[in-house]
Amino acid sequence: MTAGHLFVQFQSADGVVCGNSLSIPTNSSVQQLNSLLNGLLKNEEPLPYSFSIEEKELVSNLGEVFGTMSASSSGVR
Repeated sequence: MTAGHLFVQFQSADGVVCGNSLSIPTNSSVQQLNSLLNGLLKNEEPLPYSFSIEEKELVSNLGEVFGTMSASSSGVR
């Protein structure tokens, strides 16, 4: 079974957007999102980030969160 994809837009808690929208697999883990965001921000030393979708913290992968939500009405931070 192959993973679906979602378009995501990273932004800070203050609403500051980082880069363009990206299509990423729904099975992307928090660790993979951290690596991606550190790369987009060109951090010399990787920093830990947390991710939330409609104020619900992402703790495993995107697919698990979107399994209980409507993807069309959700924003990823």
